[in-house]
Amino acid sequence: MSKQAFILMSALCGAVAAPAAAQEWEGGVIGVTAEHEWLRSDTQYSSILALPIGPIPSGRFSEQDVALGAVAGYRWQSGSLVLGAEADAAVSLGGSGSGPGPFYALDPKWHGSLRAVAGVSLNRALVFATVGVAKGSFTFRHEPGVPLTRVTHSEDPTGLVLGGGIEFAAGQFHPRLEYRHVRYQRTTTMVDTISYYDRVTADSLRLNLLYRF
Repeated sequence: MSKQAFILMSALCGAVAAPAAAQEWEGGVIGVTAEHEWLRSDTQYSSILALPIGPIPSGRFSEQDVALGAVAGYRWQSGSLVLGAEADAAVSLGGSGSGPGPFYALDPKWHGSLRAVAGVSLNRALVFATVGVAKGSFTFRHEPGVPLTRVTHSEDPTGLVLGGGIEFAAGQFHPRLEYRHVRYQRTTTMVDTISYYDRVTADSLRLNLLYRF
């Protein structure tokens, strides 16, 4: 290895391994987020009348979605321990789903959350976990066993969100990669003589770009 290459490699290794500045993670943050989301709806039906022609299907509807949004929060640092609170919201850009037939669909519209964040600083990386309350808005399309009885209804359930990830400090800008799981409350909607029971769960992989101020 040449002397110049050795000096350059040493400089790069030193820059990566350099300790983060004091209070590197403390302060307010705002940023943008892009995510890929995998949603599922466990759906059941019941009727106050005799069963319609054909079986009333029940099962899992799935949807893959892409969403863009924004995030804001504030964090406090004590040594290597970082605590904070964040709020975020994202709008669905649409995706592709699957169900028991062509007239079953789960269409997300938007979602957001209010969360606590706790992490440990490792030089210029922050490993963190998050927990909080989520809110979502979805449209369901069903055809419950009777031809030409397609039903569309919208729900705005709340739920519990859990997640974690890793964030990097690059000056004032902090790129972050995180995973989240959301379990929404079950919703019940009655249309004519049929009740629809839907519970949505969502897993997402998010890429955030934060600015610390």
